[in-house]
Parts: sequence; structure tokens; C-alpha cells
Amino acid sequence: MKSYLIWLLKEHDVPRYRTQNAWSKEAWTNIVNRLNQAFCVSFSVVQVKQKEKDIKKEYRSVKELLAESGFGWDKDRMMVEAPASVWASFVARKNSKEALQWRDKSFPYFNDLASLYDG
Repeated sequence: MKSYLIWLLKEHDVPRYRTQNAWSKEAWTNIVNRLNQAFCVSFSVVQVKQKEKDIKKEYRSVKELLAESGFGWDKDRMMVEAPASVWASFVARKNSKEALQWRDKSFPYFNDLASLYDG
């Protein structure tokens, strides 16, 4: 479902549906309707917007890690990689235990989201 949502967001990433960094009301209506139809669910616009916000936060978290010295991207496993000492140093320096979730968690949406949030 998350992959399909990202695909819909990318499909609506055109001037007609997106200005600056926000999707239009029409775009959100289309996205929610198509998501609900595809999965036989009944999400509201507010719920789908929150999921997009969560996905964006995850993307930014992974991107922040990759910008740090010692971290890299394993393109086969689609996850952040670094030696244990680099992870420990990062957590101690940034006091960010939240970032530890990416130590052994895949994030297969990273490349798709880069075009949405960095393009």
C-alpha cells in the first residue's frame, strides 16, 4: 500500500497538481480515491496526508544519516550501512536513538522519494 501511495504521489508531482512543496486539494482527492479503490479501504484525506508526512519524515531521517561521515547506502539491501563504531559515535554525538531504527531496517522507497522531496 505504501508503494502504491508513493507511486500516486509521483504521478501527481506535476504542475497541475503540485505547487511549491504541496499537492493541491484536487490531487489529494484523486490520490485518496484511487488508494481506496485499489485496496477496498476508506481512508480519509487527513489520514493519507499524515501517512505522506510520516513517509517524508522517514526519508529525511535516512538522508540525514547518509550525509554523515562513515555512513553509506547498500543498494542491494536498500538500507543504510555503517560499522558499529560509526553508529555508536553518531548516537552519542546527536543523542538520536530514533536513528538507530535504520541500523537493520530496509528503506526501499529512498530513491523514489528523492525525486519527490529533493527534485
